[in-house]
Amino acid sequence: MLGSPKISDVNSNNIQLKIGQVSQKMNISADTLRFYEKMDLIIPNRDESGRRTYSAEDLEKLNLVICLLETDLSIKEAQEFLELYDHGENTVKQRVDFYSELIRKIGLDIEKKIKQVQYFATKIQKTQEYL
Repeated sequence: MLGSPKISDVNSNNIQLKIGQVSQKMNISADTLRFYEKMDLIIPNRDESGRRTYSAEDLEKLNLVICLLETDLSIKEAQEFLELYDHGENTVKQRVDFYSELIRKIGLDIEKKIKQVQYFATKIQKTQEYL
């Protein structure tokens, strides 16, 4: 799902989506959204009836949360990063360093996956000799 949430069509700063709309748009369950809220990863506003409403800014942050968790960060690590994220300009250097380290780790994961693909491709080749 990495990179799959589609928020490009939600560019108005005054949108307010309900949890079902966000669930559909971001391709995640409402239960997952509630879990993220319980873990303080995303904190939507509430309307006068107490229902969650999500702004364009919330969707952008939600996209970040999804991407962070898909890189195998723990909830705690994501929370720590989001604390930096929420402090805006005061934490630019720390966030750049964090993103750089994350990119490095992803690169190592990709290298590992390539080696696994090569290994299994060799296995296919050797196994086909028996056909």
